[in-house]
Amino acid sequence: MRKRILLVVLAFLMLAMSSCTLFDGLIDDESSSGSSATSSSTSDEIKHEHSFTKTVVPSICDQKGYTRNICACGYEYIDDFINPTAAHTFVRGICSTCGEISFADILNLVSTEAMKANVAVEAVYSNKGYAFSVEMGKSNGSGVIIDYSNGEYYFLTNNHVVYHKELADKSNQIKYYVTDYAGNKYLATLVLESARADYDLALLKFTSQDKYTVLDLEEGNKEIGNMVVSLGQPQGQPNTITVGKITNYGRVKITGSDVTECNVSFDTLHHDAYINSGSSGGALLDKELNVIGVNYAGAIKDDGTSEGSYAIPVEKIYEYFKLIGYEYEPFNNGQQSVPQA
Repeated sequence: MRKRILLVVLAFLMLAMSSCTLFDGLIDDESSSGSSATSSSTSDEIKHEHSFTKTVVPSICDQKGYTRNICACGYEYIDDFINPTAAHTFVRGICSTCGEISFADILNLVSTEAMKANVAVEAVYSNKGYAFSVEMGKSNGSGVIIDYSNGEYYFLTNNHVVYHKELADKSNQIKYYVTDYAGNKYLATLVLESARADYDLALLKFTSQDKYTVLDLEEGNKEIGNMVVSLGQPQGQPNTITVGKITNYGRVKITGSDVTECNVSFDTLHHDAYINSGSSGGALLDKELNVIGVNYAGAIKDDGTSEGSYAIPVEKIYEYFKLIGYEYEPFNNGQQSVPQA
């Protein structure tokens, strides 16, 4: 009996030494073996009023806010979703608060604005005689308008689009044509002897009184994982839009093309937006609709699906401009527009 009483006392003492409990009220005096004064003193030691430090995580767009309540004793609880949900504020398809993308808004902008910078490119090879000329063949691809000056639009495409060795060897004349997004066709000319196989790029220009969007080049290469939008004419289908992301940067071995047409040996931009024959020379855009590359090659499976798409990255485009002596300056300072009349 004495041993049992001792154990009860020890248990009570251990409870009294606890620095923090969740008791809401005092111990009943009648349940204590001591006087009421002793009982009151003991219950004051046991009682603990939590003192919480609050950390508020505010609501950001569709991410609801909450308050985290932490006591010095380690006890904590969270008030979920105490702040009202705020709406996204999309500016040109990108939320100005959290950076989330509205694919619908971006695709609408691509369709109504960026597509007006997309062109189809054609090189016609012929043997010209005194009385007539005989057409020997054509090479086709895509292009993107990147500059404007005095009624002339400048566009980028691939070297292998405007130069096909086999056809060139059989011809004594090459003429270049560009067809805009609306189907209007113009004669184009090569700028500064700019066709270069080592970059697989060519810069051409055409004259028109119509108004087209001029797309700016991005300042530098985008990181892996970033969204991309591809424009072009895959298999002759005009004004095609495909969407994907950057998957890698690295070198690619190209087959089926002569080194005088395409001889790229540097790291290129890899992405998974669908392209096909006819997409060569087309624009690769970021979510801000700036040019981050020019498509030049793709791997297509037997069933017609894409196995990988490749583009000349924008930093190599700037390097190419320096080599051909073309002084490029952004036309829009980050905003797509058409030249004013």
